[in-house]
Formats: sequence, structure tokens, C-alpha cells
Amino acid sequence: MLEEKNEEDPSQITYYLSLDNSGRPKLAEDQILQAERDSILYIELMNGLEITNDIILISNAQENFPYELQEKLLKNENIKKDDFSKFIFEPTEISISIIYQIKLERTGSIQFFFIYNKNTKNTKPFYITVLPKVIIGGKKIELDNIQLQTVLSKSLGKIDEFEKYFKEASRLKYNFVHFTPIQQLGISESLYCLRDNTKINNIFFNSDNLPEEQKSKLMKEQLDKGRDIYGIGSFVDIVLNHASDNSEWLRDNPECGYNLENTPWLNCAYEFDKVLQNYSNNFCDCKTGRRFQPYVNNENELNEIERDLWDLINKANLYEFFMININENKKILENYILYIIKINRL
Repeated sequence: MLEEKNEEDPSQITYYLSLDNSGRPKLAEDQILQAERDSILYIELMNGLEITNDIILISNAQENFPYELQEKLLKNENIKKDDFSKFIFEPTEISISIIYQIKLERTGSIQFFFIYNKNTKNTKPFYITVLPKVIIGGKKIELDNIQLQTVLSKSLGKIDEFEKYFKEASRLKYNFVHFTPIQQLGISESLYCLRDNTKINNIFFNSDNLPEEQKSKLMKEQLDKGRDIYGIGSFVDIVLNHASDNSEWLRDNPECGYNLENTPWLNCAYEFDKVLQNYSNNFCDCKTGRRFQPYVNNENELNEIERDLWDLINKANLYEFFMININENKKILENYILYIIKINRL
């Protein structure tokens, strides 16, 4: 894929991609095609080929395919023009070659394929990875020039203290800050254990009773100030799969979390953790019989604790989780052994 810059507008990048007789790029199969967002892509293929008979180009370069169409593409079933009417691109030139001009308006993995022969056949899709166009303070930043610092969001203080941090980060030549989650934390107050993904942590504000709209407004003002005044862009984690045990949605949907019923192989880890927790609680309550409890003062005392733990772990018989009753599962074992023999012969 050739890349050119527009002499009249250096910020505008144009790419040229030539396709073979099957409607795929004339490149090695493992080669990754990359382009920049808002660039112009020209796709060219020779006219007169079988696939140019009533040819239609389909792509999600400007709008994403909905889920049901994605499913059809994955299964390669009944792909029809009417299903993809919003995603059709018409050729800009038809002569010896057929040429399409497409503006790449979306980032991510963009899909292209053709429907042809009066909507009865379709080509295999090919993909182009469209990279984001990063502009901070009116200045374009190349992706390999991003200088990013991660910060523990709850350690930054109140929202009106963010500017002080942005100023220092700019002085140190950073151009991006990665914030750990800024949402409401769970009972453990771990940054990756959220109580509510839809609410901003009250720790950033002087009042716990601010409406979410006001909190979002104040947060946006500070992040915009960091970008426009100090040239600092912002990333923030979205951790939808990290939920605290006091999260309301998780309590309403316990099947979404790991537990000993839907994930029985965790029983061993649970029993192991229980041994450690019980010993820790007894040590803090001075019930282990160790003269130095509830404190550890040197390595010798640490070694005594280790011996206690090993003794308790051995008494828990955790090895039984990795045993099987041969008589009750004889047929399963026989089939497994036959399978292993077959694989080794191959």
C-alpha cells in the first residue's frame, strides 16, 4: 500500500491499494495494512474480471456494522446487498480499472469485501488497521512519540489540584497521562475493584453530594485545561470486568462473578486462601501460640510462621483436589489414554 502526502495540505495523507483478481490486496497474507484516520484510501482493481460483474464494495470505514451483520460475516451466510445498503461505496472511476475513493473516518480494524455477479457471490474480506489521529493543543503527535506517565488517580488529591500535576508533567516533557480508574471504588478501595462504573469517585471533590453531571463537568474542565494549556492528553481505564463484592449490579447478577458453584475448580484456591486467612486472623488476635505475635521482628520469626503455615496446609489435604477415583471413572480414563496414544502416533 503506497502512501502519499498532499502537497497543498500536508496534513492530508492518501493511500493507494491495488487488488488482485480475487479482490484481495497484492501483498503477503501476513502483512498488516495500516493507515491513519481521516486519510483518503484509493482502492483499484482491473476491470473485466469475474468479480467486476455487478460489483459492489462493502466497508465499515465510516460506520460500524451492527452486531447482526457481523454475525452474518463471521458465518459467511446469505450476504445480500440490501443488508448492507448503508455500507456501500460507489466507484469514483470506471475505465480500464475500477477505482474507489474512501475516507477512513473510523479507527480500529476496518473491513472490506465485494459482492458481485448480481448479488450471488462475495469475496473474502481484507482488513486495514486505521490508527487514531492524535492532536493535542492543535499539534499532531505521532503514536511513537507519545510520552506517557501512569498515575494512581486517588493519590492526585482534589480536582482543583490536577492543574499543578499537569504543569509538572509538562515540565518533564510528558504529553499524555494514564489515569487508573476514576470511578467509585469498592469496599477494599483498590483502584481495580469498582463499586459503580457509572459514578465518579467522590474523593476528588470537596462535597460527597455533588450530582454526577456536576462531577463530570468539573473533571472535563480540568482534563481540557491539561490538554489545551499544558499539552497533556489523558487516558483513563475502563474496567468493566473489575467489580467489588459490594457492587450493586454484581449482587443483582451473582452469575457474572466467580463463585464456587459456577467455577468449582476454584475450591482448591478457596480452601488454600482460607488457611492463610484463618492463620492471619489468629496471629493478629495472639492465638497462634507464638511468643512474638502479633508482630514479626526478624527473619527467624518469619521462618517460624512459614513452618506453621506449611503444617496447616499439609493438614488441609489440598492434594485431594487433584486425585480421581479410578473405579468410578475407569471409562473416562481409558478414553483419555486412547486419545493420548492417538495424538502421539500422529
